[in-house]
Amino acid sequence: QFWLSQGDTNSRFFHAAIKARRMLNSIRKCKNDQGDLIEDLDQVKSHTLLYFQKLLNQDRLLTHPTQFEISKTLNENDQQSLSRGFSVEEIKQVVMDSPKLKSPGPDGFTAEFFQSCWDIVGKDLCDAIQYFFTTGRLLKQVGATFITLIPKDSCVDSLDQFRPISLCNFIYKVISKLLAGRMNRVLDKLISPHQMAFIKGRKIQDSIFLANDLLKNIHSKSRGNISVLKADLRKAFDSVHRPFIYSMMQKMGFPTLFIDWIKTCLEAAKFSILFNGSPLGFFGSSNGIRQGDPLSPYLFVIAMEGFSAMMKDTWSRGQIKVPSANGVSISHILFADDLIIFMKDDLGTIRKIADVISQFGEVSGLHLNCEKSKVYVGAKVSNRRVIPDILGVHENALPVRYLGLPLFSKSLKAAHCQNLVEKVRKKISSWNTRLLSKTGRLELIRC
Repeated sequence: QFWLSQGDTNSRFFHAAIKARRMLNSIRKCKNDQGDLIEDLDQVKSHTLLYFQKLLNQDRLLTHPTQFEISKTLNENDQQSLSRGFSVEEIKQVVMDSPKLKSPGPDGFTAEFFQSCWDIVGKDLCDAIQYFFTTGRLLKQVGATFITLIPKDSCVDSLDQFRPISLCNFIYKVISKLLAGRMNRVLDKLISPHQMAFIKGRKIQDSIFLANDLLKNIHSKSRGNISVLKADLRKAFDSVHRPFIYSMMQKMGFPTLFIDWIKTCLEAAKFSILFNGSPLGFFGSSNGIRQGDPLSPYLFVIAMEGFSAMMKDTWSRGQIKVPSANGVSISHILFADDLIIFMKDDLGTIRKIADVISQFGEVSGLHLNCEKSKVYVGAKVSNRRVIPDILGVHENALPVRYLGLPLFSKSLKAAHCQNLVEKVRKKISSWNTRLLSKTGRLELIRC
């Protein structure tokens, strides 16, 4: 009740809430590459800028995925549909459907401005967007991007504990949404059933139910002859190799013009880090895709399809043995960068899957984070001692959290979800310091 009456007014309570929010998201100190704590603010700034320049410009061996084939490709009608230009009506629809008050990029404009002033600025906006699709050129001002750093936990002391979210200019976001909309129409024809994320008609609960079904017998002394690797990919969106994405798109039959549009969108990006609210640096990047870019989820799904293709090729050659659910062999399931791999009790299978993971990392830039990845070994597995060594990860015990829910070998009970309930309660109780209405924003500016 107090927040409802005082939350947006120019009061002591209002400014205390704003101060708490700013302190939570500010960076005052961090550890350097040697693990030493830096507390001098200028040194923290320099280290932050250098860290992200290095992260987004890592040298990658330009290895192309020639060792496997993609079974599903686009037909001629799909290719023509992807390559045609965008009409004024299509552009206007994307603008009008955009959320009004999403955080703006360096241009400072939200969708609400363009929606409210469409009669004045609509033609110029459409001309600028159609110029890109006609010439393939994107001004560096349009590609300029802020990176805002969101802490993954309440107490963080190193930069790898922040999630870098990109804030793009509005013109770029419209271009990206137009391309993403076209990709979304064809991806279900290209992406294997192993992937559930961002594909129309596929749901997150499908991944959870399938994983739970395959894990139900892991502790059985008569049927628990499987091992499960919950793989964590190191800095997935920031590390994925762009030439690998382009090569995958070529294999899938995407037209050259469409791929060139995607290339320009990725290569034209210039980044500034929002350090405690102020932009820091202005640099390009040679790898990775932007978290917060409408295109990125679909491009990442395309990249991960390379892993599915490698696993399918290995399985079809009889080089790995995998369990089945309802008579269907399941080697792995994917939801964005959440990867679970299922293996039968066979050392040859374990070694081959370790090879596939390594080879995929070399061609894609998506390497296994061995510290965060865990293997879960069934009760009937005879080689349980050597499996973690072969995979290069530590063994762990169930339950394991997957897509926000705990996975068990037994029936799920209310007590198993208590941590999830507490997490939701804490999130709700923190809203009074995290949410700021439009009225509150105006009050803060007026002060």
